[in-house]
Amino acid sequence: MDPELQALLTRLAEASVRNLASTVQDKIRASKAKNNSADTIATLEEIINEMLAERAELLRVAQGLESALAGQRLSEEDVEFVTEHLLPIIAEMTNGDGVPQLEVLLSTEALTILQIVGFNYREAIGRPLTEVVSAYVANLAPGNAKRTQQKRK
Repeated sequence: MDPELQALLTRLAEASVRNLASTVQDKIRASKAKNNSADTIATLEEIINEMLAERAELLRVAQGLESALAGQRLSEEDVEFVTEHLLPIIAEMTNGDGVPQLEVLLSTEALTILQIVGFNYREAIGRPLTEVVSAYVANLAPGNAKRTQQKRK
C-alpha cells in the first residue's frame, strides 16, 4: 500500500478512536459528579473544542484520501488517449510482440470495467512500462539509435 495512503488511514483510525462516544460520556459523567456547574461547563466547552478540532482533522484526512484515490483513477479522456495512442507506441517498440494481449487489457471497455472494480492501471501498467522503457533506453547503444531512427523513416 502507498505509504501516503497508509499514513492517512492511520490518522483516520486515530481520530475515530479519540472521538468515541464512550470517551465523551465518561468526561461528562466525571464532570457532573463534581457537582460544580463551572467545571461542567468548562469540560463541555473542552469536549466541543476537541470535537471541532477532530472534525477538521477528519476533513483533512478525507481530502487527502480523495486526492490519493483520484490520482489512481484514469479520467474518461485518459482512457480514450491510452486506447488510441499507447498501443501503436508499444507495437513499434516491441515489433508487435504481445500487442494482441495488451489490446484486450487496454481497450476502453476493459479500462473502464477494471477501474470500477478497483484495479489501479497507473500502478499495474504504468510501473512495468516505466521499467521496460528504462531498460530499452539503457540498452540503446549510439549505433542502435541511428538504426532505430532510420527504421522510423
